[in-house]
Amino acid sequence: MPIADSETAVETAVNQLNEIITRWTAFGIDQRVIDLANKYLSPAQANDFIQSARAGLVELDMEHGLATLAATLKEI
Repeated sequence: MPIADSETAVETAVNQLNEIITRWTAFGIDQRVIDLANKYLSPAQANDFIQSARAGLVELDMEHGLATLAATLKEI
C-alpha cells in the first residue's frame, strides 16, 4: 500500500474513532443506568444496581481506551 493510501486509511480510522467517542459520550450511559434503575427497581435495588454498573464502567474504561487508540492511530 502506498504511503499516501496508508495515511488516508489512518486518517479515516481516526475520524471514525472520534465519531465513536462522540457518540459514546453523548449516549450518557451513567444517566441511562440511573434512569432505568430508578424506573424498574426499588430504591435499595436501584442503588445497588447503579453502584455495580458504575464499577463495571470504571473497569471497562471505554473513554480512556478509545482515546488511547485514537492517539496511537495518529502516531502511525
